[in-house]
Amino acid sequence: MISDSYDIVTIGGGMGGATLAKAMAEHGARVLVLEKDRAFKDRVRGDAMAPWGTPEAKALGIFQLLLDTCAQEVPWVDGYLGKMKLEHRHLPSTTRCQSSELAFHHPQMQEVLLQAADDAGATVLRGAVARDIQPGPQPVVTYMLDGTAHTVQARIVIGADGRMSATRRIGDFEVLNDPDERILSGVLMDGVNIPQDTSISIFDARQSQLVALFPQGGQRVRVYFSYLNTARPRLQGARDVPELVEQAIISGAEPEWFEGAEAIAPLASFHSDDVWIPHPYKNGIALIGDAAANNDPMYGQGMAITLRDVRELTDRLKSTDDWDSAGHGYADAHDHYFNIIHTYSHWFERLFYTSGKEGDALRFRVLPLLAKDHSRMPDYLLSGPDGPVTEEIRQRMFGEDVLAQSSAVNS
Repeated sequence: MISDSYDIVTIGGGMGGATLAKAMAEHGARVLVLEKDRAFKDRVRGDAMAPWGTPEAKALGIFQLLLDTCAQEVPWVDGYLGKMKLEHRHLPSTTRCQSSELAFHHPQMQEVLLQAADDAGATVLRGAVARDIQPGPQPVVTYMLDGTAHTVQARIVIGADGRMSATRRIGDFEVLNDPDERILSGVLMDGVNIPQDTSISIFDARQSQLVALFPQGGQRVRVYFSYLNTARPRLQGARDVPELVEQAIISGAEPEWFEGAEAIAPLASFHSDDVWIPHPYKNGIALIGDAAANNDPMYGQGMAITLRDVRELTDRLKSTDDWDSAGHGYADAHDHYFNIIHTYSHWFERLFYTSGKEGDALRFRVLPLLAKDHSRMPDYLLSGPDGPVTEEIRQRMFGEDVLAQSSAVNS
């Protein structure tokens, strides 16, 4: 028996689910948020939002809220190839969006946004687990709370339940993925001696691995290490923290950055290759955030993509009573911008991750060209996926246009 009805049932109360609930409740929609966690725990990802997420956060009315409660702006980024510094970049003056990275502790951010959804008038249930969804023009959700089953009806169901989404499984969405090749390990550390206004990325092309450090203020830093799953056993737990630090130093990090530093949360690892849903809407169910697409978290695109998903979907829901059409319109838009991020991140990986003679030759050709003309490298990872990914752009990024010109002259 259906016990209640809502305009929207959101499965998951993280950044995507909570922000969507807040936006739509403020618009007057009746929104139910089902969040399985009664208390959010530390996550080994989701601590830094790419600059292009800031305009999305402002459009959705959460940017200042985050700054006032749990977030700080990180205006600089340093990029290294081993020990060689490639850039010291001021993001507000060099990105199209004129914005910094936004850093925060993920559980704090989740609590802030879920409370904001509640304050906006959404009904928020903690400890509620969705068990079944009957899709259709008026989908029906069955969930468990405190051992009791409840059934509710909605105009649309939003799956915002992360990279292991039960909603996409229950909704029978097609799932695509890149080959399973990379592992991402991460740990939260105190006492890391890097500037708190600068995020750092170090590419170790010799071993096809990457180290990233994202400051959170007060010398607290999330340290990430990305590596091939054939290179070493998966790092996990306190005993592997010294190995992560050692590999960071081998890759090019300065040893003094870690002097006196200590882990304050569990080290954990997970597969990080891209997973995505083509057209993440059907039969009254829309997927957003990692439930819809998971780009390798090493590139830091997840939260910006999530907020773009929320804005694209809520803008459409607000503008029409035909929510089925709105869902399809959102899915078309999502496919477009995720494809740009997905394609470009593979180009980026080829340039900086490829090891051996092939990779060395590629960088020997490309890096001097990029140093002379930064426009050769598209800025999609920092400025956002608002541009094309064409063969001409790819050729220019990899200096193939110069090779073609040289061949023409020599012939």
